[in-house]
Amino acid sequence: MMNPRRLSPLLLSLIILTLLFLAGCDNSRDETATPTQSIPPTPTPEIGVTLATVARPTQAIVQVTPTPSPTPTPTPTATPIVYIIAEGDTLLALAIDNNTTTAEIEALNPGIQPNLLQIGQQVILPPPATPSFQAAAATLVPLQIEVINLNAYRTPSGSLWLVGEVINHSHLAAENIQLQLALSDAAGLGLAAVTTWVTPGIVPPGSKAPFGVLVPNLTLDQNVQLAPPSAAVIGGQTVVDAGNRYLDLAVSEPEATIEDSQVAVTGQIENRGSETADNILLVTTFYDAQGNVTGFHELALEFSLLPGEKRPFSLSAALPGGQVVGFEFLVQGLVIGN
Repeated sequence: MMNPRRLSPLLLSLIILTLLFLAGCDNSRDETATPTQSIPPTPTPEIGVTLATVARPTQAIVQVTPTPSPTPTPTPTATPIVYIIAEGDTLLALAIDNNTTTAEIEALNPGIQPNLLQIGQQVILPPPATPSFQAAAATLVPLQIEVINLNAYRTPSGSLWLVGEVINHSHLAAENIQLQLALSDAAGLGLAAVTTWVTPGIVPPGSKAPFGVLVPNLTLDQNVQLAPPSAAVIGGQTVVDAGNRYLDLAVSEPEATIEDSQVAVTGQIENRGSETADNILLVTTFYDAQGNVTGFHELALEFSLLPGEKRPFSLSAALPGGQVVGFEFLVQGLVIGN
């Protein structure tokens, strides 16, 4: 073994320098270094492919309030008709006249013998239904006609008038309104059933129009108590096109002289439209203090009216009802030349 004391100074210096170098390397490894956060590389998308972040789908909740269906207007239950058998009546003829069948009549009259009908016998007939009419292709327009102010008035001879009016609740005019009227006594015994027409031919929207009929073949004792008469609409149609009918006419300056059931009325017929009117019909309805129809009068005027023109009229009437206190007019005509 070599004795360190015998080392040369040069060799000793080399050893010392080597040891110092090695010590410096160890110290550099002990120093604390702050690590640098690495960022992952962004992937390069392939050509023609779009990278997108898809959010979690959200369920859409749409609250819809359904439109309520219109509440149907209940149709009043029609009253069956009590008919009094007259000479020559047959069950088949009654069925045809009332748009029904013999089977329906027999069902309403248990025990009836079709071949043994007696004059004066009561027969219950099915109530007529209010018809609906085709106003336009695939559009049904029901009649909205109500019978009001129906009354029975006795004449001095014992006969009977049935008088009243209808009101048109529709936004369209109605025409050719036919009614069936029934009359019974206070005990419910049927006395008569008759049909009649409303006057005039056209009832404008929201307007009233009268009717009246003298019951045929009926003479009542003054002691017979009557039940209120009943009525049903059995015919008519909605007016979609007035054609040559002219409704732009009115009454102005009316004056009346009333004495009991006699009444005289004067006034002016005025053309408020743009056409010349001809074949003018004036219908006057008369009322008592309770608003009941006491009668009506039709007056055909024998003159034409130019647009904006006025011409006078006068009428007199004897009415079947009581004291007259008021009146209303309906006036209509045709367009001249049509």
